[in-house]
Amino acid sequence: MQRIKPLLPAERFDQDMVIGLVPLAEEGTTAAMPLPTVERLLRGTRLTVPAPRGEVAGQASSKALRELEREFGGWFAEDLSAHVSLHRSLASAEEREGYRRAGMSITWDEPRDAFYGLAFTAGDWQVQAAGDAGVFHCVFLGRGTSADHAIGEGGHVQRHPVGPIAPVLREAMPRLDLGRYRDRTASHPSNVFDLYLERRGSLVKAGVRLAGDGRYFYGARIQIEY
Repeated sequence: MQRIKPLLPAERFDQDMVIGLVPLAEEGTTAAMPLPTVERLLRGTRLTVPAPRGEVAGQASSKALRELEREFGGWFAEDLSAHVSLHRSLASAEEREGYRRAGMSITWDEPRDAFYGLAFTAGDWQVQAAGDAGVFHCVFLGRGTSADHAIGEGGHVQRHPVGPIAPVLREAMPRLDLGRYRDRTASHPSNVFDLYLERRGSLVKAGVRLAGDGRYFYGARIQIEY
């Protein structure tokens, strides 16, 4: 079992960018602006999971952590209470006020209980997660890689530059039964996803990305919607 440690904000992979062209259909949303909403969180090409920025609603959500342990086990069966926070909104008060001042009337998502944010490291992998207990869970596993490993001859994105992701998922999430998923990888451009699995209410997708600070990384996104 990997030792669980805090993920420092400066270490997070954020603003991940697909390398190369992205078909519009891959965005999977009709939203005109990249707002911090549940739809934007769960749809599109993004693999990383932005931390909720709304007002803090309280301490660790035992319900959310119990659900993560039930769904995944492994790293999520550890005591993660020190690495999770609860929020009343995905958007900050400043963001909401900024849109209001601009004359935009936006109905912001309200959680059933509270939106949680979770972040930690396990060995070479960082974990970012957000969700709403009983509604959805969105989890990212990411590991940095060099440009030489990320980009191959002719500028093409490499597949699985840090090795196959399945063994990592089996360690991190042993209760996630990948054998029950339908493989739809061939339906997506290889520069966008080199793995895309789906089953009712759940997705597993992975690929190479470029972070906002210029770092390359390989990441996997696991989503469950109830």
